[in-house]
Amino acid sequence: IGFSKRFSYWISPVVRVLGPIPSTAWIPLVLISFPTAVSASAFLIALSVFGGFLAGIWLLGPVLLPFGFGFLVAGAASPVIGKLQKTGLPRWAATGFCVSALYITLSLVLGLLCRLLCREAAELARSLPAMAQSLTDPMARLEQRLLVLARRFPDGIGKALEEGVSDFFRSGAGLGTRLYHRVFDAVSALLVRTPDIALFLLTAVLSSFMLAAKLSELQRLWQERVPDRWRQQAAELGLRLKRTLGAWFRTQLKLMSVTFLILVVGFLILRTDYVL
Repeated sequence: IGFSKRFSYWISPVVRVLGPIPSTAWIPLVLISFPTAVSASAFLIALSVFGGFLAGIWLLGPVLLPFGFGFLVAGAASPVIGKLQKTGLPRWAATGFCVSALYITLSLVLGLLCRLLCREAAELARSLPAMAQSLTDPMARLEQRLLVLARRFPDGIGKALEEGVSDFFRSGAGLGTRLYHRVFDAVSALLVRTPDIALFLLTAVLSSFMLAAKLSELQRLWQERVPDRWRQQAAELGLRLKRTLGAWFRTQLKLMSVTFLILVVGFLILRTDYVL
């Protein structure tokens, strides 16, 4: 809500209405809306827990996010670590090798993407002045034609249309300046958040190494301390999430592959230079 004006515009009124209302104040409305006292109680408990859950995520999210990322990296490297252990390699050595290889691969992929993006952004920045200059005369002729059409309407409507056309082209003329300020603000915000980003990356890397080294012990504690019914429910939930996210990921890969092939074929037919 604090970062997005559009999100705050739609969600803040709802939060202001529901926020000051305690859970006990919902009792009369809930008793009328739900058929049984059990369902009403379940709704009140869920409402209270959901509010506390959101507050916990809001307060602890920046702290827990790097550990969650490290846990995902450790889980991804765990199968390979287990195979290397079977060959006689110590756990710490297998962990260091697998996690390091995973981070090096991610760094290379991100570096390649950043290089391509910077290359395209530089090419766009070089071509923008020429594009803007080439559009100056056509836009001026279009403005004059629209103003001529607006003057043919009656006085009240014609003046309003003239003002609208003038404002439209005036705002379009300042598009480059606004774009420059937006880019400058984005770069400034990125530089300000550089220490936070560095701390996040360092915490994620260290947590992934430590969690990968102790993952087998954590799994053993999970099996010993957590009741069977809870573990079964968590396993079913994880299986459903895995199937759903796996199907979504495979679908996205297929769509991306088809789009990539179509673009490559189009670029080859048109003999257009592109980044690859």
